[in-house]
Amino acid sequence: MLTTMPLMAGNVQAIHLPKSLAFEPNVPVVIHKENDKLIIEPVQTLANVPELFAQLGNEQDIQRETLAENERTW
Repeated sequence: MLTTMPLMAGNVQAIHLPKSLAFEPNVPVVIHKENDKLIIEPVQTLANVPELFAQLGNEQDIQRETLAENERTW
């Protein structure tokens, strides 16, 4: 676990991220609070879709339920 101290930069509070936790340059991030934790994560865009599918793996063995054909009266 790494520890850092918040600092004031004008009217804004800032936190230095250690190099080991830093984001790539010019990566937009989202900041939100969950209970008492501050979460910082990269913005999810459509550019991430191939990576997200890769994380799902190859799930071609999934069998879909076959639906019975019902007779329609209309």
